[in-house]
Amino acid sequence: MNRAITCIFAVLIWTCTLPVAASAFVVDWDYTLDYGFTSWTIDEGGSSALPILAEDPVTLAGDSGYRQLTWGDPVNDDARSSIWFERKVGTAQTNGPIVDVINMFHDNYPIWSTSDILTGGVVRSVLTLSPSGSADEESFTTTFDFFFWETLNDGSYQDDIFLVASIADAEFDFLYDGIEYMVSFLPSFDLVPTENLVDNNIPWQGPAFGWTTVEEQRNEEHTKFQVTAAPVPEPSTFIVFGIGLLSLIALRRRSRS
Repeated sequence: MNRAITCIFAVLIWTCTLPVAASAFVVDWDYTLDYGFTSWTIDEGGSSALPILAEDPVTLAGDSGYRQLTWGDPVNDDARSSIWFERKVGTAQTNGPIVDVINMFHDNYPIWSTSDILTGGVVRSVLTLSPSGSADEESFTTTFDFFFWETLNDGSYQDDIFLVASIADAEFDFLYDGIEYMVSFLPSFDLVPTENLVDNNIPWQGPAFGWTTVEEQRNEEHTKFQVTAAPVPEPSTFIVFGIGLLSLIALRRRSRS
């Protein structure tokens, strides 16, 4: 019995010497969020059609891309259709509120059928996190792609459609200083009804997650993400546990005597 008590005291003394900072997770993260088209498809129009413009080049996870595409011969004034993305920087908190930024814009204006039309494309999202105020230059990056479809505006559903390529890629785990963190983009997406995909002959297997953009107006879209981590026991937790064990041993010895 004395040996057990000695061991418990040794554990208590050891936990008192543990640095508290080592068991605390990172509270604040500096983030950089960037998007861009890495590929796209075109339905070519007449010989006098305005060309599709690819502007604001960017490198996304090693692949070349563009933050803005503009296309179509405008029906109304000079309003061509376009999609563009803005690079965002800021701070995210572990287990804090969902980060919500407006970084995607779609001028979904009518264009002539004889135009060069952007029919689809692949957009890549890149999020980079690094601990705020830390001399450690280590950072963590997650990427996922989503597809864009320009609807033909001759069916029952005419809004343009963006779908996440793989919903599993919208969540990302990483390990830092012995603690596992998760980044989730799931708050960004809604379930797109299957009938909307069928109406536009979009081939898709299983549930489709993403968003849609309304015709004949400028659409502003949000990216939402959250960083979480499981709580880490502090040394005081082990001390309380050890005191409880000592109390049980003392009660048992008293009952025996």
